Amino acid sequence: MQERISKKQLVALFSSYLIGTTTIAFSSTFAGRASWIALVIAASFGMGALWLWSKVALSWQEPLIDGLVRRLGNFWGSIISLCYLFYFLILASLILSNISAITIIAFMPETPPVVIKGAFLFTVLLATRGGIECLGRLAELLFPSLLVVTVLSGVLVLSTPDLIRWDYLLPLFDIQWRKLFQASWATFAFPFGETVLFSSILPLTTDAKAGRRYLFLSHIAVALIFVCDSLLQIAVFGSDIQQTVFPGLSLVRGIRVANFLTRLEGASVFVWGFGAFLKLGICCWNIAAGLMQLFKLSHYRPLLFPLGLVICTISLNLFTNYNKTAVFGQFIYPILSLPFQVLFPLVLYLLSLKTTKP
Repeated sequence: MQERISKKQLVALFSSYLIGTTTIAFSSTFAGRASWIALVIAASFGMGALWLWSKVALSWQEPLIDGLVRRLGNFWGSIISLCYLFYFLILASLILSNISAITIIAFMPETPPVVIKGAFLFTVLLATRGGIECLGRLAELLFPSLLVVTVLSGVLVLSTPDLIRWDYLLPLFDIQWRKLFQASWATFAFPFGETVLFSSILPLTTDAKAGRRYLFLSHIAVALIFVCDSLLQIAVFGSDIQQTVFPGLSLVRGIRVANFLTRLEGASVFVWGFGAFLKLGICCWNIAAGLMQLFKLSHYRPLLFPLGLVICTISLNLFTNYNKTAVFGQFIYPILSLPFQVLFPLVLYLLSLKTTKP
């Protein structure tokens, strides 16, 4: 694979991927006032997962599927590769369903899901045909705007009179341990653990070692943004945050500065729309490029639009409404994703240690 991206593009892709739709609907809100603690726990474990898969990717110096087949042999390497591609397929369908649910509930309630999913996915696939370099350039161009909008939204929320109730944060450690555990696990799986997708992108970076260091810094920075955003949401909604469908969007809708700056949810639409666009594009690229590597094809472009039909079909049949999407994301997906985010990378890391011993 001849595609290459710069360190800046890697960081922009990684950060945009993490932010994505996450700031609109944290999985951690299941823990109520302790959702910020769940985010801290999930981000900490996410740092460990990042260290694990990036160590393997740096050791292999080649994309995930190529590395699996080369080091585990054709039989086991192909089986585990197909499992990974199936996981990426489910993840892409889940992301597409999240996009559709947010669009329908918040903005276009009368629009059929198939129209939203089909139009969005078609646009993503057109960009993905340009390869990871095209996605990287797009992220490098628009990520500064995404970051400014995200930070500025928080500042405007703080500037809105009578919106923040800091007493809602108290008691600070109001913890229901079962919910905290479930929320932490769900938030680790989506979005922190799924950065394993970048194990195929890191080796394509012009300076992979420096890129790995920047990934850790990006992870910490995004986690801090998440925690601050979560604290703001709790300070506005209190314990009702568990019943708020999209607290991030509702938070921005509450902005009112000098009766002039109001109805700024369009800014949130930009953030989650661009982030979701890149998330889905990276998933589609990973699946298509993985199939190309596994079956020794000349290129992955002919696979993209048939792949889009499969993703859209799974999304329409598996996630028929937002409740099913939310239940799957909170309870089923964390279990499904555990082998691919933690167990396989751990085994591959231990095998890489064994093979590098003198």
